[in-house]
Amino acid sequence: MKKLIILASAALLTLAACNKIDAPAELIVPEDGVAPALQLNFTVSLGDADTKAVKTAVEEGDKVYVFFDSTIPSRDQYLTLTYTSGAWTGSWKGGLENDLAKKTSGTLAAIYIPFADDTEISINPLTNSPSSITRGTVWFINPTKDSKAVYSYFRSCVGTAYSIANNTVTATLHLGSPAGYDFVHIFVPGLTSVDGRYTMKTDPELKGANVVAYKPGEGFIAEEADNFPGYAYGGSVCFSGFLPSGLAGTSADYKFKLYDNGGSPDDGADDNAFIYTVSGKSLSAKSAIALPQTSSWKSMAYGEDATLRAIPMCELNGQTLYFANINLGATELVDRPGCYGSKYQWAGTTAYPYDKYYEDFAVEGAYGNYYHAPYYLYDSYSFKKGYTKYVSVQAAAFGEDPSYVDNKEVLDPEDDAATVVLGAPWRIPTGEEWQALIDNCQWTFDTPNNGWKIVGRGAYSGSVMFLPMTGERQGEGDEYFFTDVAFYQASTMECLDLYHDDLGGFWMYVHGNGRYNPYSVRAVRTTPL
Repeated sequence: MKKLIILASAALLTLAACNKIDAPAELIVPEDGVAPALQLNFTVSLGDADTKAVKTAVEEGDKVYVFFDSTIPSRDQYLTLTYTSGAWTGSWKGGLENDLAKKTSGTLAAIYIPFADDTEISINPLTNSPSSITRGTVWFINPTKDSKAVYSYFRSCVGTAYSIANNTVTATLHLGSPAGYDFVHIFVPGLTSVDGRYTMKTDPELKGANVVAYKPGEGFIAEEADNFPGYAYGGSVCFSGFLPSGLAGTSADYKFKLYDNGGSPDDGADDNAFIYTVSGKSLSAKSAIALPQTSSWKSMAYGEDATLRAIPMCELNGQTLYFANINLGATELVDRPGCYGSKYQWAGTTAYPYDKYYEDFAVEGAYGNYYHAPYYLYDSYSFKKGYTKYVSVQAAAFGEDPSYVDNKEVLDPEDDAATVVLGAPWRIPTGEEWQALIDNCQWTFDTPNNGWKIVGRGAYSGSVMFLPMTGERQGEGDEYFFTDVAFYQASTMECLDLYHDDLGGFWMYVHGNGRYNPYSVRAVRTTPL
């Protein structure tokens, strides 16, 4: 008997097939050279339509692994059914057929894992089982490809009766979703990768059944993981996770995080990672989600989103410098103009949008001295009528009130925009700290995002941050907005000056700063967030 059912819904096809072994299975000859007389009369059904799987039917090379009775000794014994040329054939393992020949009936458990024809399946009896599986004798079932886990989905049956008569083992296997595992399938089309490997993580978190074990008397148990591997199939990469208790039917904004080429699923930055958000999504058992191509996803090269983080980038004088991952006032990591943030004058705590243009002209100060500054900046600058702080003896000689001489060269917290906006211990970096970032990190220009990718070295090699070229506007209209430059404030009357042009010319250095100039702010601290 052979029956094939194919169901289609919204281009996501349901796996359905019922196949019976009509011919004797391929039997392994034991060491004594005498072939066992047992033959197989199995019907295998995967057609209960309880999930939207990626396959359209049972395919060549698919396998089902069968374990007989909880009383079978704890050694490497099981039956493998392989779909070949339109029929299932069987192969015994570990002399199991000799033990079964002494029985007339019993119960069995079986598991189907997709893509077994293209993966390595290791099945071993273990006494030290994975952490989430009760210790004891278990069969550890691990599908891998190139020693890495693959598609985390399986179907099974437990407690299925079998009988033995006339030297024939008879059983009907109805393989469905295991009890307690409400699988959800996710499809991402058009993916390409160096080695075709992908991992996914979601928030709220779906669990991955990356490790499966069979414990006699208890059935199949999954080792839960917070990420799950994918498998390239039919022009898409498919993933499968199961819904934790309480998540089914709950509307949420789901973030799907895709890691390419063996990327590490974490919340940090990853060159080969992407994120896509689906708002107000409610998932239930048997859900199938078709996501768009990754061209519609956001890169996570510099992190997951614009939530403020402190990135350990380098050391200075024995202290770790933790730089903010975004500019002060920014709403995006890399997307323009949201990543630019606001600009601040030195010792000023009033933010100016990045797109204000600089209409320079001379402004007379309180003591007859002139400042070359944009009018709108001078009018609101806290020291527009003369400096009452940060006055040196030299400045007094050039017209500043000598009664205010304090020789301060570093911003006080109340005049530090980063401290005022974010709170201590965040602050504007000193010129020396900017120089440490230049000297101790690898700088590469990120042309698509128009900014500098900065990667730590040594103990900080896993750290990465992005400094956008926030530009300078020197007139009205976009034609006067120059995006090949960026200036970042330093708390020491200095600034970080960045430049990069289309011909590959660039510089990055620290130099003195005119106090009126509104520059971008990237905060720093010396303790973790």
